[in-house]
Amino acid sequence: MSVARCGGSRVRGKRISVSTGRGPASPRSHWPANILHPRIAPSNKYNWCFTETHEAGKLSINRLLNPGSPIIDNAILAAIRTRRSTHSFTSAPITDQQLKAILDAGRWAPSGLNSQPWDFTVVKDPRARVDMANVLRRITIAWKGFAAAPVMIVVSVDPSRDPEHFVEDGAVASQNLCLAAHSLGLASSWAGVYAKRTRKRSVENALKNLISLPRDHRVIAVVPIGHANGHNPPRSSRIPLNEMVHHERFHPLQRYRSRQR
Repeated sequence: MSVARCGGSRVRGKRISVSTGRGPASPRSHWPANILHPRIAPSNKYNWCFTETHEAGKLSINRLLNPGSPIIDNAILAAIRTRRSTHSFTSAPITDQQLKAILDAGRWAPSGLNSQPWDFTVVKDPRARVDMANVLRRITIAWKGFAAAPVMIVVSVDPSRDPEHFVEDGAVASQNLCLAAHSLGLASSWAGVYAKRTRKRSVENALKNLISLPRDHRVIAVVPIGHANGHNPPRSSRIPLNEMVHHERFHPLQRYRSRQR
């Protein structure tokens, strides 16, 4: 059921008064239409008219009413907030179009001097995925769930192409893969592999042997992608912004004092 709420009316006991320049000014009158959720659109009347169509719309209105919540919202910001790491996958395949879109998102990640030092090795063979999961069991408890994912992407980098920042380059590309998968309704996770010091029998070297990666390349992460098995992971919490944002200079006691309240 759709419930219309227009400027000047009350929603759940709180008053919304958003002016478009006609009539009295409002503290929120500077909000442009494009910062609102797609399902909360301005009307052609004197005031903006909000329409709730489902839970997403309700959440957006709640954010507008709650000064402590994000005000600006769009699809990208929503994907960043709602992405979760999945530890159990089904064997249901993903399409080639979905996979290509995800890999292309990784390709467009930023890198130092646009060096683009990454390579994406896509592993689909069931036996190879099991072998890879058996290696990952040394660094993650989710290795069994990873083995069921229809696709595992090994994110590696060539340090010679960006000697100072190849780790950051590979990490940003890995996050792009996860965000792109989430935006397409797919599940993903991230097994961090890179270690500053590598041993002969390290997880990284074992993965290099499995996919025939050149010796001088480094593995940053393994990203399984597929469909979540069962319910989505629980909602994640985050430390409040006022405990981690410092203005002009770092304040070492800021987080400590906030937690003592």
